[in-house]
Amino acid sequence: MNAAGLPTLYRDYGLRILNRHSTVNMKLGGFLLLLAGWAIVVTALAILHGHVVAAFVYAGFGVEILGLMLVFRGHLPASGDEE
Repeated sequence: MNAAGLPTLYRDYGLRILNRHSTVNMKLGGFLLLLAGWAIVVTALAILHGHVVAAFVYAGFGVEILGLMLVFRGHLPASGDEE
């Protein structure tokens, strides 16, 4: 038993399950950001004209970079993970 009154095995198993779900959510969020960034760039190129296009293209690439960071972060092994 630990200070919270839970057996240590149960507490550790619960943390592993929570950690696995958070990495899945990070990966899903990253891939959705990649898709959203791609949609921003394609839509800006198709609809807009002039100097405004560059701003939306840069914004779309920024969103894609954030998505890539989340995907890579979601694929990193958790610290202290023995598996």
